[in-house]
Amino acid sequence: MKLIIYSQNIVGMDGVGNSVLYFNKIFSKNYPTRVVAHYSNIEGVINFEDYEEEHEDNNILLYHYSISDVRILSLLKLKFKKRIVYYHGITPPKYFLKNSELYNNCLKGLKDIYLLNEFDLFISNSTASKKQFFLNTGKTFSEINKFIIMPPIDFKKDLTPSINDENTKTNAFYCGTLANHKNVKNLIDIFSTDISEFKLNIFTAFSELDAIHVFGEDSFREFKNKDIKFFHKLSNKEMIKKMLTMNLFVSFSLHEGFCIPVYDSIQYLIPSMTYKLSCYEDYFPSNYKYIDLDDDLINLKEKYFYNLSNIKQTKEFINIKGFEKISKAISCIEELIDT
Repeated sequence: MKLIIYSQNIVGMDGVGNSVLYFNKIFSKNYPTRVVAHYSNIEGVINFEDYEEEHEDNNILLYHYSISDVRILSLLKLKFKKRIVYYHGITPPKYFLKNSELYNNCLKGLKDIYLLNEFDLFISNSTASKKQFFLNTGKTFSEINKFIIMPPIDFKKDLTPSINDENTKTNAFYCGTLANHKNVKNLIDIFSTDISEFKLNIFTAFSELDAIHVFGEDSFREFKNKDIKFFHKLSNKEMIKKMLTMNLFVSFSLHEGFCIPVYDSIQYLIPSMTYKLSCYEDYFPSNYKYIDLDDDLINLKEKYFYNLSNIKQTKEFINIKGFEKISKAISCIEELIDT
């Protein structure tokens, strides 16, 4: 028996890819595992077609599902002893240009959820993603009993960031894609004004050419002239090194299934500011200060200092919530594997 941890794409600088590697790290301690993907740029990941040649019916599938998958029908034709799905949530198609590639992939990903109805265990990163799953599965909460919430990452971080001198600007950073729903242009517009006391840095897996395509050449040049720093395609090691020089994580994203960077930042005692998305309700304390649509720079600064003053308590609260869910999920998965 082997635990097959599969996702369509497993790549660096990606939330799903990092989550797959995290699950492999957990379960490879006690079980033989294989990490499988349709496409991957990570050493050691097996191509799906090669896996089909070695497949055994007594293997157990842990399927990370986050968008339409060209291999889903081929994967589900294989017989497994047990099947588990980890649902990362799918960005609603409305955030993309109609009939664009991302629009179609997200739409098909949601439509194909019903194919996962008969799995043995269901896991998701948040209650918000769980609700989205049920909206598209055709079943009710009572019909699928084994559905649990588990964060997709390890919360344990030991390093603390450097702190700027009080007379310098606060180093703020955003980490993620430049897709429409991430609302990055609006973020840059607000944080690049002359009166801003924040110095904005953008960490993204998008290349510079991708960024120019998203914003337009003139706007991208203007951003750089305003000292907005772009860091493209950093390795995880490089990104952590840069992150530890930051004082604030900020995101104007309109939709997230989980948002790994916000949790990574808090683990390093870097406060965050985001809109109040429903995916945070499973983990964040009720007194945490979120961004409101009508906030100006004065409001943002006040919320930053409030969250900074409470960062240790916030980290402790999140860790307690997260570790409870991780422990429960691991127990459920191991029980399923061992039966």
